[in-house]
Amino acid sequence: LSVSRRTREHPKTSHVIGAVSIIAATAVLYPRILLETWVVNRHLALQLALPIAFITVVALGAAFLIHRKGGKETAVEVPTQNPLNFSVAIQFGVAYMAVLWLMDLVSSQYSAQGLYIGSLVFGATDMDAITLSIARKPDIADSLQGMTAVLLATLSNTVMKFLLVVFFGDRSLRKWVGLGFGAIFLATLLGMTVMWSW
Repeated sequence: LSVSRRTREHPKTSHVIGAVSIIAATAVLYPRILLETWVVNRHLALQLALPIAFITVVALGAAFLIHRKGGKETAVEVPTQNPLNFSVAIQFGVAYMAVLWLMDLVSSQYSAQGLYIGSLVFGATDMDAITLSIARKPDIADSLQGMTAVLLATLSNTVMKFLLVVFFGDRSLRKWVGLGFGAIFLATLLGMTVMWSW
């Protein structure tokens, strides 16, 4: 969101560096959720390792190729914030409890379909809370179901990020981020297809 808003202030540049920063930040999301899953549910993390590694490589590859295309463009400055903000920690705690409760509600009412719908809905805004919620569910006996739920949440999160770029970013930024996110989206679908074919 910060990068998208900054690109609107400089509408006549290509914004390749801004796009690379967004795609690279998205690439880091995947190892992060794998680490979170590992802490809570190692069996699920091991199952997710291969598809997440593949998606991460694709995302970083897309960022690298787009960066090469951009040449020596000046980077977009993004304001930094204190990562040790207590209010952010409180907000995460509240979000996590809400997601945990709602995920239990929808999955108990609608089984796997409810879990998948919850992943799509909550993954759009907070990958950490939804990942921990899925990994901690005691009834995730089928690791394929848990893997699918986590990857559906990442798809939803990618779509939400792209919508932020569309609504708040410059046209050039949309083009480059669209290419990178398109590669990530296809890699995720491919990973899920391979998972279901095992």
